[in-house]
Amino acid sequence: MINICLCLMLGICKAQQPLTYHADQLSFKSSDGKISFSGTLTVPDGAVNVPAVVLISGSGKQDRSGTIAGHPIFTQIADYLSSNGIAVLRIDDRGTGKSTGDFESAMVSDLADDAIRAVQVLKLMPAINPNKIGLMAHAEGASVMLLAAVKNKDISFLISLAGQVITEPDTRLLTRIRVPILAINGDRDALVPGEQNLANWKNYAALGGNRRVRTVLLSGLNHLFLPCKTCTVAEYPYLRADFSQRTLHVVTSWIQQSIQY
Repeated sequence: MINICLCLMLGICKAQQPLTYHADQLSFKSSDGKISFSGTLTVPDGAVNVPAVVLISGSGKQDRSGTIAGHPIFTQIADYLSSNGIAVLRIDDRGTGKSTGDFESAMVSDLADDAIRAVQVLKLMPAINPNKIGLMAHAEGASVMLLAAVKNKDISFLISLAGQVITEPDTRLLTRIRVPILAINGDRDALVPGEQNLANWKNYAALGGNRRVRTVLLSGLNHLFLPCKTCTVAEYPYLRADFSQRTLHVVTSWIQQSIQY
């Protein structure tokens, strides 16, 4: 009671928003049964035929929180999206957390198969619309995302978060993608030049006949979609902000408005 009164007197209380989703631990096997994957599925309360997103990590193996330099970006993404009507599956990469297997020996095609398997699992969930399941990849995870979308037609849409499209294999894959794409970059990204990268997403998709591509360049954000000052990689651990709410609003609005069947 003392803490509550003091909080009210000083005017520093932060309202506690009720959770509008529930989180479940989800385990499943790879297609060949050799690897066990573990993750967290967040689903809006009372969900009926909601869209869903599978998150794909960038360079190096990561756990389901997607923690980079102390920033659990995947946890924050899932919290926002599932609070706004979108189910999210985030998975421990191979050999990380509660998932088995060896990440270091895995090829891009193996990781793409992991993403495809996750989509297949979500298609069986009664609360999720099987025709509205997409992939969202950060950074180098874009290569995995593109290959998965080429290999599997159950993937309904793609979202790139600073996913770089510059190598010949990636651009060749992108010309084969037919589903809607949202590509977002921060204009202070020291690793992936935003304007040129977004132009590549739009132009190479168009070469393959896909004009359902939206690109968004957001001001003041670094590679992790955090507001920054110097915006260097060395600054990451010292930033206290969360994953950009502007970015999450763009993602949520795009899914709600564009992914219709």
